[in-house]
Amino acid sequence: MFCTADLVAIVIQAVGGGSAAVALANCESSVTGTHIMLAGIVFQLASMIVFVLLGLDFLRKARRDPAYAGKSNVEGGRVGLLVWSLEWASFWILVRCIYRSVELAQGWSGFTITHEPFFLCLDVSRAALLHVMGVARQRAQADLVGRLFD
Repeated sequence: MFCTADLVAIVIQAVGGGSAAVALANCESSVTGTHIMLAGIVFQLASMIVFVLLGLDFLRKARRDPAYAGKSNVEGGRVGLLVWSLEWASFWILVRCIYRSVELAQGWSGFTITHEPFFLCLDVSRAALLHVMGVARQRAQADLVGRLFD
C-alpha cells in the first residue's frame, strides 16, 4: 500500500517537473507544473504520516504483547535494531518531505530554495551520514568475514 502511494507520489512529482520544464522552455509560466510537483510531495508527506502512525500503533500493541517482551532478540537484538532503523529513516523522510513542501510552496525563487544552508543541512548532511554509516557497516562485515576465514 505504501510502496504504491510512494510510486504515485513520484509519478505526480515527475509530471509536475516535466510540465514546469516544458513551460520554462517555451518561455511560459511554470506555476502549474510547480503546483503539481507540490501536490505530489504533499501526497507523499500525507502517506508517510499515515505509515508512521500505523507503525507506531503496531509497535505500541506489539510491546504490550507478552510474547514480544519474552523474546531475547527484541529490544537489544536484531528486531530492536530493525525498529530503531525504521524509526530513524522515517523521521528523516518526514523531515525531507516537510522541507521540500515548504521549499516548493515558496516557488522557485523563494527564501528556502535560494539559501543553500537549508539544503545542505536537511538534504546533503543526511545523505552524507547514511553514506558514512554504509561504509562503516561494510568495513565491519569485511572484518567479520576476515576473522571467520583466518
